[in-house]
Amino acid sequence: MKSALMHLSVAVVWTFLHGHATMGGFLVGAIASFLLLWALSGVLHCENYVRRVRALVSFAFRFVWSMVKSNFEMARLSLTPGIGKREGNFTTYDVNGLNHVEEVLLAQFINLTPGTTVADRTAEGYFILHSFPRIEEEVLRERIDRSLKERLLAFTR
Repeated sequence: MKSALMHLSVAVVWTFLHGHATMGGFLVGAIASFLLLWALSGVLHCENYVRRVRALVSFAFRFVWSMVKSNFEMARLSLTPGIGKREGNFTTYDVNGLNHVEEVLLAQFINLTPGTTVADRTAEGYFILHSFPRIEEEVLRERIDRSLKERLLAFTR
C-alpha cells in the first residue's frame, strides 16, 4: 500500500509541476514514476508492488490480444457454412484454490473471451463452463490455466 501511495504521489506531483494538469500529463507522470520505482525498487523495498504492476500490465495486453484473436476466430466460425451442425459442450473447472475476488475476476475474463461462458458455480467449488465450438475438456482447462489463471494470480498474489 505504501508503494502504491508513493507511486500516486509522484505521479500527481509530476502532473502539477509539468505546468498543465491534464490526463495525459498524469499518465506520463504515472509511467515515469513507475519507472523510477522500478529502478529504485531494491532501495525503496517495493519489489512486490513493481512485480504486481508489471504482471497486471502484461496481463492486460495479453488478454486484449487474446480477446481480439478469439473474436476473429468466432467471426470466421460464424461465416463458415454448416455452423448450425456444430455443437458446444459443458466442462467443469476447479476454482477451489482461489479467493472470492479471484473467482469473480476469472469468471469475468472467461465470459469476455468469445466462445466461452461461465454458466454456473457449484457448491463444491467448480465453474460450469460452456464452450462453442466443442473443445476437449482438458484442452479448455489447460488453456484457461495458461492464459488466464496463472497471469491473474501473478498480480493478485
